[in-house]
Amino acid sequence: KNDAEKIFIPNYFCFGQQTEDHYKKIGAKVKNYYKCGSLRQHYADQENKPKQNEFKEFDICLISENLPPDNDPVKKERLESLEAIAQNVKNFTIEKRLKTILVLKRDPSTKRGKKEINFYQKIFGENSSIKISQNINENFKNYNIAYKSKLVIGSRSTLLLEALGYGSRIM
Repeated sequence: KNDAEKIFIPNYFCFGQQTEDHYKKIGAKVKNYYKCGSLRQHYADQENKPKQNEFKEFDICLISENLPPDNDPVKKERLESLEAIAQNVKNFTIEKRLKTILVLKRDPSTKRGKKEINFYQKIFGENSSIKISQNINENFKNYNIAYKSKLVIGSRSTLLLEALGYGSRIM
């Protein structure tokens, strides 16, 4: 926020009004806002957008997110929040015998990806009925999974916002 007044963007293509409101609030100077939604979602839709009433393969799609770095001032709170969400999804999945999938944020072969998988495996357990989608390198795999889920759950995720824009039920 301290450096925001130094920002000048003549033409800013953004998701929507929320971005414009945020930049105005922090004092950034933007001449023209063009609210165009998500370019990545557009390409995902072009490649393989299921119809709204198409069969839903999953009951719940849980969206992972970047785990906070060590220097994050609210790292503890963020991890607790992510753990609480995952634990609630796990409990609900078991109680209602749901078909649930976790979509990863990072490639599981990377250091950050391994850390992400380990975080969720500690919560879900080794014999979990919750599937972990590890094919994130496939084009738009996470979009396709979210579209084919009855409910999409996440925290700080662009995909969650995009799923809402698509018409999915989100939490």
